[in-house]
Amino acid sequence: MSMEADVLVEPLTIGRLRVPGRVFKAATAETRASADGFVTDELLAFYEPIAKAGTPLIITGNMYVNAAGKQAPRMCGADHDDKIPGLRRLADLVHARGTHILAQLNHCGRQVIPAAMGLESALSASNVLEKTLCTKPRPLTRTEIDNVIEDFAAAAERCFKAGFDGVQIHAAHGYLI
Repeated sequence: MSMEADVLVEPLTIGRLRVPGRVFKAATAETRASADGFVTDELLAFYEPIAKAGTPLIITGNMYVNAAGKQAPRMCGADHDDKIPGLRRLADLVHARGTHILAQLNHCGRQVIPAAMGLESALSASNVLEKTLCTKPRPLTRTEIDNVIEDFAAAAERCFKAGFDGVQIHAAHGYLI
């Protein structure tokens, strides 16, 4: 093995988590959950071969923290306690293969077509036009900001109760945070 390849199998410590290598499954949007955001057998079937292959760390597709933060149909949610059993099935499946798993949490903010998701408007820090989707978001109120912060914290707690090794906060390209 070349010296460059050796680094791929070196352990990596992320906080208290020790990962046995540096090849990860990055967060993507699988859109294989149920219409109301529950883990499905189809979603588990997506992750099983990745875990079975020995991928040291899996970062899930983005999981919404509240209904207004759902960007696309069939996204997985971490927005209510009733999602914990399904999330536990996912964490258990991955752990049974010796792999670690982080849940990527998100609120899509302005990165949504509101009508397609049944929303009155997209939410953001300002009302600046989002040029890719041509969405003009509504600025969050102070109360809404506080609620979104609480939603992220509650979603993270649900993921920990379900057995995830940690969370990653989606903070890119127009999503809230």
